[in-house]
Amino acid sequence: SGGHLLALGLSALLGFAGVAHFVRPQFFDPIVPDWMPGNPRTCTELVVPLKAGADIIGVLDLQSPDEDAFSERARHVVRVYAENAALAIANAQLLTNLERARQAAEEANLAKSSFLARMSHELRTPLHGISGMAELLHETPLNDRQRRCASTISGCSETLLALVTDILDFSKAEAGKVVLDCV
Repeated sequence: SGGHLLALGLSALLGFAGVAHFVRPQFFDPIVPDWMPGNPRTCTELVVPLKAGADIIGVLDLQSPDEDAFSERARHVVRVYAENAALAIANAQLLTNLERARQAAEEANLAKSSFLARMSHELRTPLHGISGMAELLHETPLNDRQRRCASTISGCSETLLALVTDILDFSKAEAGKVVLDCV
């Protein structure tokens, strides 16, 4: 009914505004469940916001059937508890976010390694073909100009193959997959 919704809204509003300590008004609906603010057996209610920085992440709502049940010391203890609870919740969220970021970084690293391995294969295969054909070309009768062109092709393909190999080796080192040979 409207009474318990008003009570819930009032508790949340006062909790968001700051620590609220109040005695139950008379307008609460007597059919409100025990767990909901505005419980007919609630005489005193203490509402404390759970703050993470400037953000309010929840409300701690304590109820008692006793009149003026929360002393100044009890209110202080509840405020400290609320601060620590909010800090624990915020820290848990940070750890969750950190774990998600770590997983995303690992997935990106695997994708990069897969890409580099695939590109290495795609580049090495034609480079080996170019290098091999340049070597075969050297074994045929060539004039000086043709021999210089075949040497340029051979040298460029070997340089490019070495560069691709270095990139793949760097990627392997970054991934911790380098195999060292004993000399």
